[in-house]
Amino acid sequence: MSIIETEALVLRNYNISEADKLVLFLTRKHGIVRGVARGAKRLKSRFGSCLEPFSQILLTYKQKEHHELVSVRQTELYKSNFELVSEPEKLLTYYYLSELLQEFAPPNEPNELLFRMSVACLSSVNEKLEKVETIVSYFEVWLLKISGYLPNFKHCGKCQKNLLIEETSFLDTDLKHLCQNCLKTRSFLQVTGEQRIRLMLIQKKSPVDFRQIIAEQGFDYSEISKLSRIIIKQILGRDFGYWNREISV
Repeated sequence: MSIIETEALVLRNYNISEADKLVLFLTRKHGIVRGVARGAKRLKSRFGSCLEPFSQILLTYKQKEHHELVSVRQTELYKSNFELVSEPEKLLTYYYLSELLQEFAPPNEPNELLFRMSVACLSSVNEKLEKVETIVSYFEVWLLKISGYLPNFKHCGKCQKNLLIEETSFLDTDLKHLCQNCLKTRSFLQVTGEQRIRLMLIQKKSPVDFRQIIAEQGFDYSEISKLSRIIIKQILGRDFGYWNREISV
């Protein structure tokens, strides 16, 4: 049995009894962690508002060997986003991002880059942001990159030829990035030179810088969002209700 202390994002919580909650965390040190918070539903719970979705906390939990669920021992609030859950658009965005994290982040596997990226994106949504879709698009691309699913769009994955901006490239059903000459099977998805440039640009920028580019240059991110969501659907084999919203630029 070990006691672990780590920074964490609260992704979801569920009632499991009259007094207890099951809480899903994204932690800095141990990736996705599921824990039982005893007495969390009581009025005088020691956890207070720390277990509200999207809170950034310092989490202390006890983990028994070979047990999937941990026991939440103590929490300390760093930052609460509770006041924003009354904003429907931002609330929907938070839940969509948390659902993607549940799908792509393996339980109990540390990934500090994923944690830092998630915190940065949530912080950006927390600021005055008229179009939260800009950060959603950024998050989707980075999640695919960190998870190892985003192809290298600089060159063809087979012949290694660097692609010119006027060239159209393709993704096959295995998400291999190919040039016109190397594509031997039916194309899964076409990618234009402009899309490749913007995909690579996102990977070099922070969420704040990405937002600034959109504001200053009229960066059209809608095609990037559509492309990343097609890739996500191919990987997971299902749609998300969030995707049915129109992407405005």
